Amino acid sequence: MEFERETKIKVEDLREQEEKLIKLGATFKDRCFENNYLFDRGKELFERGEALRLRICSRRATLTYKGRPKNHPRYKVREEIQTEVKNPGAVVEILKRLGFSVSFYYEKERKNYRLGDVLVSLDRTPLGNFLEIEGPPEGIDRVARSLGFSPQDYIKKTYVEMALEAGLKELRFPCGG
Repeated sequence: MEFERETKIKVEDLREQEEKLIKLGATFKDRCFENNYLFDRGKELFERGEALRLRICSRRATLTYKGRPKNHPRYKVREEIQTEVKNPGAVVEILKRLGFSVSFYYEKERKNYRLGDVLVSLDRTPLGNFLEIEGPPEGIDRVARSLGFSPQDYIKKTYVEMALEAGLKELRFPCGG
């Protein structure tokens, strides 16, 4: 069973954070505009704190199950099972036949960097700019501190939770990004 450990930090300037990461020796991994579809049967998964997401990024697609978040004071910790998908349209059709429908849609532009055992994502979203730092707890704290942040800056909420709190039914850029 794989567990994802991460936190988000809201930032003003992604370029500034990217420059800091490069100075720290981070390695660029990839960049992508993401289309994310959350599937649910009514609110069954949402009410349990679980998620079923199909992410389409250029020609790559990933189906991900995220379990109920564990109670942790600093990080979002949850089980994560994912697999690459060759035919996203077929996956959507299978999910529909099993009674699932798209419950939420969100877009984001993401750049990924690796710094040791930590993945740092620079996310531009319709909600603003965020760093997402994923890895072991000591790695998350080390990278956040190196970038000038502390645990008081950490956000455990998902983009979907933030959008719903803001009264939004989806997160879409004007004119597609």
